[in-house]
Amino acid sequence: MLEFSSERYFREFSEGLKPIAELPLGEKVRIHTQDCYTGQIGRDGSEGPSMGPNPATGPFYIPGAEKGDTLAVRILHIGLPEYGCMRVYPDSSIGAMGEVITRREVQVLPIQDGYALLDGVRVPLRPMIGVIGVAPADGLTIDNDTPGKHGGNMDDNRIGEGATVYLPVSVPGALFGLGDLHAQMGDGEVAICGLEIAGSVDLELSLIKGRQESWPVVERDGGFSVNCSAGTLDEAAYLSRYALHAFIRRRTSLSPEHIAMLQSLVCDLSVCQIVDPLVTVRMALRPGVLDIAF
Repeated sequence: MLEFSSERYFREFSEGLKPIAELPLGEKVRIHTQDCYTGQIGRDGSEGPSMGPNPATGPFYIPGAEKGDTLAVRILHIGLPEYGCMRVYPDSSIGAMGEVITRREVQVLPIQDGYALLDGVRVPLRPMIGVIGVAPADGLTIDNDTPGKHGGNMDDNRIGEGATVYLPVSVPGALFGLGDLHAQMGDGEVAICGLEIAGSVDLELSLIKGRQESWPVVERDGGFSVNCSAGTLDEAAYLSRYALHAFIRRRTSLSPEHIAMLQSLVCDLSVCQIVDPLVTVRMALRPGVLDIAF
């Protein structure tokens, strides 16, 4: 298995970045990542200087990837460290719980036997990837705190082991990267952090030529969701419900009206996160309802 260290990382997705390596298609690879604090929080809770947007390992050049393709990223395993970190602030502009947080606080939580421990509460783990994406279209540069059509900081807790993420390729080689792992995170990420960890991701890449969706798509347990990001929850919810409708319409002979009915019956509109520069909403088709593929 090819293995890549976390030493070479980037803090913004851009077609102007130089790739650190090629990732082969159809082979298992392991990518190590920094935590979102770039290791600045010690095991004793001590803090170093703030380092800027989330570090993501890469970017990686994907041979054969061209504008109009889709990069499919199958997540096989997420390796966990022995502890994770959280940090909250008494500031309503940082996170969404500032009105009840009275002091800046750092917590270092031990990880053992599938649980983390927070003030005596055993928290079951569900490791996930916060930042995963490719270079954006139109020459844009987007920092790794911000989600978009390229992926980025979507903070979708369904992006974990067993999931496949479909990313729309906009530049030659895709320039793929990932980072900002969490051992656990609830929908919303309301205190601006999950259980932040350094770790490793085992994955396998494939390329779907000449076909893509406008927004990232996540497949998990046979169900599909579309992740859309915007300045408000209303805008993101609007984008995601119509993006899923278009996704289903392209893959079935159902009428637009019947797809909308199905969305009301067997699709779920959920919040991924509300604390990044753009918020992210997903609309998910439940598994087992339609026999479709990406």
